[in-house]
Amino acid sequence: MATLLRIILAFAVIGWIWLPEFLLWHVQPATVTTEIIEHSRTVPQQSVLNELSQINLQPPANWVPSTGVAERAENVAKGILDIPDFPSVEISPVFSPADLQKHPQLLVASLVAVDQLLDGYLFTGKEKYFHLAKESLIKFSEFESSRFFDTGFLWNDHAIAARISVLIKFWAHYRNREDFDLEDAKKIFLLVTRSGLLLAKSEQYAWRTGHGILADLALMQISTAFPFLSESNYFRETAIRRFSSHLPYYVNNEGVTLLHSAGYNFGGVQFLATMLRLYTLNNLTIPIDWWERYNRVSDFYARLRRPDGTMPMFGDTSSKSNFLGPPRTYQLENGDAGPLQRTTDWPYHGGLSLYPQAGHAIWWYPQNPDRNKTRSQTVTTWSYYPQLGHKQADELSILTWAEGRSWITSVGYWPYGSKGRSKAESWGGNNAPHLRNEAASSQRTSRLISTGNDDEIFFIEMERKGPDGFKVLREVMQIGAKTWIIFDHLQNEIPREANTFWTFYPDLTVVPGLAAGSFTVSAPYSAQAMYCSFQTDQGRDVEQLFGSWEPFAGWVTTGQVPVPAETIAVNTNSEQGWQLAVFSLRSQRKDLDDRSVDLVATLTSIDGPDDWVINISGIDESDSMTISRNQNHINLLTNGKTVSEKELKLTKQSTLENEAAFVSAAIGVAAENSTRQLPLISYRLKATYVLLAILIMQEILFFILRRRLPRLATLLRTVSIFAWIGVGLGLTEFYFVVKA
Repeated sequence: MATLLRIILAFAVIGWIWLPEFLLWHVQPATVTTEIIEHSRTVPQQSVLNELSQINLQPPANWVPSTGVAERAENVAKGILDIPDFPSVEISPVFSPADLQKHPQLLVASLVAVDQLLDGYLFTGKEKYFHLAKESLIKFSEFESSRFFDTGFLWNDHAIAARISVLIKFWAHYRNREDFDLEDAKKIFLLVTRSGLLLAKSEQYAWRTGHGILADLALMQISTAFPFLSESNYFRETAIRRFSSHLPYYVNNEGVTLLHSAGYNFGGVQFLATMLRLYTLNNLTIPIDWWERYNRVSDFYARLRRPDGTMPMFGDTSSKSNFLGPPRTYQLENGDAGPLQRTTDWPYHGGLSLYPQAGHAIWWYPQNPDRNKTRSQTVTTWSYYPQLGHKQADELSILTWAEGRSWITSVGYWPYGSKGRSKAESWGGNNAPHLRNEAASSQRTSRLISTGNDDEIFFIEMERKGPDGFKVLREVMQIGAKTWIIFDHLQNEIPREANTFWTFYPDLTVVPGLAAGSFTVSAPYSAQAMYCSFQTDQGRDVEQLFGSWEPFAGWVTTGQVPVPAETIAVNTNSEQGWQLAVFSLRSQRKDLDDRSVDLVATLTSIDGPDDWVINISGIDESDSMTISRNQNHINLLTNGKTVSEKELKLTKQSTLENEAAFVSAAIGVAAENSTRQLPLISYRLKATYVLLAILIMQEILFFILRRRLPRLATLLRTVSIFAWIGVGLGLTEFYFVVKA
């Protein structure tokens, strides 16, 4: 009997460990009655369901083109899933739990196969596609409701949110069919309700990223499409409350999505437009300041977006072009939001666009649209909100686009779960100056110091303060469409090595020039090349890297695949050191042995970050340039066929303390009120295995001691009771809390 009690105690402790995991996923939906389903067959109107079914919350990088609809549906029927940017994968034509382990797991769990079948049915009218979709949804509902713990991406919040539009699309057609079956409909409604309850759980709410916004949008979709559900009002009220609290630090007053990535501004436009439209479909009044914020969000996206539909690849940003851009809405006369639509009407915004609170600057040349002038874009970023997601260590980095293509870039979106993801999040994935081996999570702050611009020149000065007295000041200057000067000044309390990795888009080729520190960057099928010069205070040699793991540098993600890319590594002393990099586009040289065609930059004098003279030769075949700074004045002297001189006055930029404090306060409130818990299945499994091993060894020991040392055995049995209770307390109240 004593042995049995000890075993019961041990398993009680193991159950204690798993109880929080069970409660994390446990929901109890109300019974879906026949009356609810019958009402839902006529309300809302068919046009509303059709519109809701088109609100797609899948990742924008995986937007499926309208062509090939029938082919994709037929492939699913044959057990093959085709998704752009991913290799084809074998799946079951009717859902099988094994499919959840197939890559890409997020999209598989989003029911993308069912979505393709439904699209195929609507396009071709073939009943087999609809029947397969129906069988898959029923099987999925039965499996999902039978689970106690998560598997694959079954209960990933993004996957749950993305599958809502698929369920609505199915219901929009199934409710009118002659073969309608009440019991099957109840299973569909069960999946809808359980999905909503999971998304509404405060323990699941991802307040740090856009996943929380996605959850709120999906809840609004459910409340609109299924208004007779017992939980419908709860879903709508939860979404409104959370979205209203999340919005101030999701998209700030400047219109910037604060997720440290150009690509997530696509979602900023799409998600805010979607919520505005869902407010209208729910007969809710849209706050007037939301329209103002939405207009600024769209404006910022338009300024980031390039003519080819790509975005500058800072943060978790895809290399893919999205020609149409995100779905948008528009304000009706009564203040409501019109239906979502996608157009190519994105206006050109030349000149400087400054976002000091968010930490971005965008410069487009020329100032005004001119077909006779080459367009170029320079983006700088110093954004860092430590508690928000999708951050790469990239403050003070720059990205350039000219001659219709990307030149200087960052690593972009490195897939989660792939080898190197943590390295890509650190300093090696971009050209921000940093300490050697500086952690991605190092304590640091960045700020804008000064700017200046006219029709031909752009100048920006930024500063980052890092760990242990490290400080770097970066001056970025663009002249016309094709020349960039980047001058870094480093300070440190102790001498350490500082690194900067200049990464070029992966289809570019880098060849060393004859002059020290000079390189030529060639683009395929282009008469233009980028000529570069890199200099340091100690005259150190620069190094070419290509797909390097140590140090991590020379990688760019194209599509979903990280590929090696040419990179120039510049190293210098961080104690009163400097680095100078100059880039200029011009026609490719014809004679590779002609030393005079190299771009050569020379720092001829320096007396601090605001007092220096730089001479550059090789901007054009016969031109040289002298650039000097004296306090808040930049002087540019060009010597070529003609001599010209220009002066640019710099403007000091003050920190917007009030606006920054407002965003920080909103983040702080969200963090304080959050009850979010992370799934810890792998940790709980390991703990379970260890406890079972301890239990077995304990009983073996007691069996041996019972005959030889009975008094000791009795004492240890008593001690073991308290030990098991202590272990349970330690694991549940400390270890798993810290892990979460």
